[in-house]
Amino acid sequence: MSGEEINGKCAKCHDTRKIIQSHSKWLTQADLHIDSLLCITCHTGSKDYVITMTIESHLPGSQNAFKTATYEELAKLTNGQDIASLIDLNGDNLVSLQELREFNHRLRGQNMRLWGMMTPEVVTHSYQILENRWDCSFCHASGPKAMQKSFVAFPEKNGGFARLAVEKGAILDILYGTPDFYMLGTTRSTALNIVGALIIVAGLSFPVGHGFFRFLTRKNRKEQDHEA
Repeated sequence: MSGEEINGKCAKCHDTRKIIQSHSKWLTQADLHIDSLLCITCHTGSKDYVITMTIESHLPGSQNAFKTATYEELAKLTNGQDIASLIDLNGDNLVSLQELREFNHRLRGQNMRLWGMMTPEVVTHSYQILENRWDCSFCHASGPKAMQKSFVAFPEKNGGFARLAVEKGAILDILYGTPDFYMLGTTRSTALNIVGALIIVAGLSFPVGHGFFRFLTRKNRKEQDHEA
């Protein structure tokens, strides 16, 4: 199943609007989190989290609304070939970073996108509220294991989904590989941290230095004003 379908099962009993309202009491941007995460990611003891990407098509008449693309929609793009051939160009059952980039570029021309969700590989049916899910660093930290391992899931004719493994770490390619899907805080560059710090220091040094210089020369300015 796709992440959208899994959450749809939960939504049959749990009103999404009420869920967003209750989670907003402690969770920043609760609507975005609930739209981007499986309920079972936080509310079961499932294990071994990965990022599973599905192809979504743009809903006509809407600005930013998407839905999981159907088998029929994708079959029209393959000219009778297997749907996986849309991205696995060399047929080795592994999606390389280059293939991911090229695929994303082609999708944009079809009003589609790749959208990822954090999903468990080993699921349980025991409902839990786990303490570590209240810690933002469970997802938003530098280099979590889930962001290293990812899959692209394709709908099959029978209604299920087949997965293709993606090159390790390719999901972190925010500029070209997966520009629509990015989890803040999952990557960290030491070089960029240093550059950012230098920009902040440079920006503060001028007003602070100017104020300090005026403080040192305040007596001279008073004398000049008095003479004037």
